Amino acid sequence: MNNLSRLLSSLPALAAVAALSALTGPARADVDRCQMIKEAKVVKEARVVKEARIAREARLIDEAPSCVATPPAVARLFYTRLGFGALPGASASGGPDLGLGFRLEHGHAGLDASMNLGISRIVPGMGAESVRGSLVKLTAQYLWNPTADASPYLGGGLSWGGELARVGKRNASGNGLQGELVAGYELFRSSPIRLFVQADATLPMYLARYEGKETPTVLARSAFTATGYAGRYLPTLGLSLGIGWGSVR
Repeated sequence: MNNLSRLLSSLPALAAVAALSALTGPARADVDRCQMIKEAKVVKEARVVKEARIAREARLIDEAPSCVATPPAVARLFYTRLGFGALPGASASGGPDLGLGFRLEHGHAGLDASMNLGISRIVPGMGAESVRGSLVKLTAQYLWNPTADASPYLGGGLSWGGELARVGKRNASGNGLQGELVAGYELFRSSPIRLFVQADATLPMYLARYEGKETPTVLARSAFTATGYAGRYLPTLGLSLGIGWGSVR
């Protein structure tokens, strides 16, 4: 009986608690939902800021390609040159030299391939001439200032060529490997049309042989070969002006 009376007495309190829960439940749910929405907005705004920063960095990289290190381009150059050459070993008075070639340049290094022809008078007043040339001439070159608009260069290599000379009634000829030394100065390197000045020295690895025996005076300046012919060493010195056209470095 006492239990029943206590139960009945607690009913108003239970009813009050239930009523309070019914009143405050939806409000708390609304508060939790608003908090979740705010947190989602913060996350979305952070993601948008991050994506904008990534896009801005990518745009800066695209707009500044010079900041990315790239190897220097290979420049290609076709050229022709005309100059003056002489054979000091034959007391030559000199004559014209003509050359046609192709040149590759990459940084400080250069590679040159050419063909060359020259004619010189050997003894003035005797009507004697010398014809010389190289069928293939290959030289490697070093450029001092590859990024400048003008640069000196120095190089060396080999060629295959020959020479034919007539002195009075005597003929002298030879052919074979030749050492090559070059030194020059190249202008307008940032332009598709360039100019250069070049000095050449051709050092044959053979003797130009004379037919028959020489007189003692001539023999003093000659060398006998195993075949009994006398020969003369005839290096060539030349200076020329060239013009080339091709790609820009």
